[in-house]
Amino acid sequence: MRGVPRPLTLFACLLFLAPVIAGCVTGDPDEEEEDAPRFVSPASVDHPFSLFLCTDGYRTPEDIANGTFDRCNHRVTKPLLDPNSTDVRGQHGPANEVSIAVHPMDPLVAAGGGKDYTVSYVSDHAGCGEYTVWMGTYWTTDGGLTWGNDLMPGYPGDPRDSPLKGNDCHTDPVLVFDDDGTLWYSGLNYRGGREDTQTVTHPATGHDVYSGSQLYFAKSTDGGATYPEVSFAAFGDNEVVFNDKQWYALQPAGDHMIATWSQFWTVAPPVTGYIAGNDLIVFVESMDGGVTWSQEKPLRPGGDEGGVGVPAAGQFSMPQYLPASQENDIAVIWWDFSDGKVLYSEGILTPGGTEFLPIQSTFPVNNLKSEPGRDGTGPSTFRLSTYPVLALDTSGGACDGRRYVVWADQPGEVNSDTQVLLRWSDDGLDWSPPITVNDVESGDQFMPWIDVDPEGGVHIAWYDRRNDAENRLLDVYYAYSDTCGDGFHPNVRLTETNFDGDLAHHQSGSTFIGDYIGVDTTATSAHIIWADTRHTGEGGREKGSDVYAATLLRDLSARATFDAVFGTTGEA
Repeated sequence: MRGVPRPLTLFACLLFLAPVIAGCVTGDPDEEEEDAPRFVSPASVDHPFSLFLCTDGYRTPEDIANGTFDRCNHRVTKPLLDPNSTDVRGQHGPANEVSIAVHPMDPLVAAGGGKDYTVSYVSDHAGCGEYTVWMGTYWTTDGGLTWGNDLMPGYPGDPRDSPLKGNDCHTDPVLVFDDDGTLWYSGLNYRGGREDTQTVTHPATGHDVYSGSQLYFAKSTDGGATYPEVSFAAFGDNEVVFNDKQWYALQPAGDHMIATWSQFWTVAPPVTGYIAGNDLIVFVESMDGGVTWSQEKPLRPGGDEGGVGVPAAGQFSMPQYLPASQENDIAVIWWDFSDGKVLYSEGILTPGGTEFLPIQSTFPVNNLKSEPGRDGTGPSTFRLSTYPVLALDTSGGACDGRRYVVWADQPGEVNSDTQVLLRWSDDGLDWSPPITVNDVESGDQFMPWIDVDPEGGVHIAWYDRRNDAENRLLDVYYAYSDTCGDGFHPNVRLTETNFDGDLAHHQSGSTFIGDYIGVDTTATSAHIIWADTRHTGEGGREKGSDVYAATLLRDLSARATFDAVFGTTGEA
């Protein structure tokens, strides 16, 4: 189960009351004092999950505001030291559009992923417009203090063999650990020929698919440091269909896996009931732990009387497994941007695959607006999307089975404020009224992510402009609820400094901070990852965002797990 800590080590100390103290001394009590790890620790914490894991110890939000950079925010992507070197492990270019996963049995081990531009910064290769984008792979073994960097094998110029070779572009990283600590990293690769011999006949055109967009899963058994296995789960043809924005889930204590995403068609797909002009939401599933995958099928919630339903249309679909206390097996949401609403359905696992039931509920969202020169929330120009994020309580506690959906909402015109809203439901039928997560009315809050920890705590992080009078510069904020989402403790500012999202870029060269950030949790810690431009302008990097991470501890007692990292920090 999530959040099982490492055994106590010699670095696990008694709680201290003084605000600044030396750490515990290990070994010989006569050992010289300077050999002992030293770190500061607050005497108390205002509320749960407001204690930062920093390079010099533990600090509260008040300690990090306008303090030293990169002390409590940990830079995941390394500086670009030598643009003439193709070494992508000792240095890194920019990245954004991030995901994070924490090991279910060790909160000190986590893996990250990002849409990574390093290839174009250490070579002249530009296969996706102005840049080549690939999947960045990042990992930590010390709770997030230090990170290792690499790229998914197979990038242009990579000597390693990989079935991903022959492609120029990757996007949409998603990372999830399964129960035994195996990590699955999913991405979409496109624009390039496959180097293996596998071909797939497209059902609409009869063409052999050798290019276009392909959904794949890379497998790691060492916490994200290496990915020796890659399997393909779906294929697209750029002439006809483009696969976009997948999310997936792994069955707890089982071998089932399911992924959903949107297909953009240039012709009417061979799907009965398809409504012209809409995107088609499809899914694939594996019954054997990702060894083999089904053909993709349209997500078609059943009719009211057991008939075949209309194919789902829209984008940002997301599946999650329901706990055993619930009647059904899988929950799924998606966003219908034509009607401005979130739709919710559930599915039942059968020997022949998942059968989705009729749409159980919908509720409206106010889409984020945009116009030339504005991203919909301020005078920035980076892309901003409206999407819902689904999380489930599987703790077995008082709110076991509760479904949570969070999104950014803009009820007014293009220059009006945005906010982060939450709804919850215990049965998927009736939803709570919208609950405002941000605790200020000023500025804009958007691009949220949510996770529920193993004890039922609700964790949400988002980009926030409350600290800039011009409503331009970004911070990252976080909120925690120990009341099943009915209320939240005061928001916590995660960032040590705010930054300009327009200094980040897309592979096309346009401004882009990524479409989402990431949150994953254990019983004792919350891990947040985002894109950040605070170091834009350093050598070889005239623009572009780094990946940053922060780790919040539940309380001072969590030091029993995390004290050990101050004796083991160094390169991951």
